[in-house]
Amino acid sequence: MAEIRVTKEFEGIKIERLIKRLYPQLPLSFIFRLLRKGKVRVNKRQVDNNFRVKENDSVILHIPPDVLAGGQIIREERLLYEITARDVILENTDFLAINKPAGFAVHGGEGHTEDVILKAVQKYLGFDSSSLRFPPTPVHRLDIDTSGVLIFARNYEFLRYFNELQRSQKVYKEYLALVSGTFFENEKSIVAPVIRRDRPKGVSENKAGRTLIYKAGFSAKFESESAPFTLLRAVIRTGRTHQIRSHLMQTGLPIVGDRLYGNPEINRWARKVLSLRRQFLHSFVMKFEYQGHSHTLKAGLPEELAGALEILEIEFPF
Repeated sequence: MAEIRVTKEFEGIKIERLIKRLYPQLPLSFIFRLLRKGKVRVNKRQVDNNFRVKENDSVILHIPPDVLAGGQIIREERLLYEITARDVILENTDFLAINKPAGFAVHGGEGHTEDVILKAVQKYLGFDSSSLRFPPTPVHRLDIDTSGVLIFARNYEFLRYFNELQRSQKVYKEYLALVSGTFFENEKSIVAPVIRRDRPKGVSENKAGRTLIYKAGFSAKFESESAPFTLLRAVIRTGRTHQIRSHLMQTGLPIVGDRLYGNPEINRWARKVLSLRRQFLHSFVMKFEYQGHSHTLKAGLPEELAGALEILEIEFPF
């Protein structure tokens, strides 16, 4: 960060010209980008490129000192995914709900820099990390290869309230899962620890989770060459990591396309015949109440999942 006190000789010139005069190594395109992103403040206020400075104005540039000293340019971060209006389920002053695509991590981490949903949300909302605004924060998790309803808090009050709703198990979460095998009942309650295949020796979480599953469709079209397939609605109120995936695997109904808990042979067949290159698990509906309002958030099924059901001739009222 750099702070500039405007002297009389610069009074009346546009802000981008002031910055260019002081730091000639910075291209104007880069300076304009700083202005658009709110990284230039005059007297603690964001300004645009038409702003003209006055003597004694305080100009703050939110740029690392080594960039200003060495002339290195901050490149605009490249994102593999950007949110569009079509992705937004509901947006208000309290939260943003989107239909998350598969293949993207919610948070950044090892191996994930450009494929992070949080960064796309920050860009969509115009969040500036240098400001004092509340940063958009995910209030729950979805696995990288799981699509569907994903909610980000836009203020602390909603974040705190939603966390309390989850602790009290007052958030309704419904997923759609395509599994290999036949589910002979119409519904079933699975209460079991979550066996984690991503942990050494298959360590399970101590507390048991509860998953309710309901039969939503069935196909025996390819039974002779692969297996029968069942479409399930899975409802949870707890949110343990890999809960649905692990519970369905323990029940003998692994999710199609799941590389961790699924059947490798079925997965290979599904890639070839169904063009399914991800796990068929989709966060379909979330329901909760906030400030006297009941919210029902519904995420449409992605094309690759809808296409797999069409090939299997499984109909579902989306």
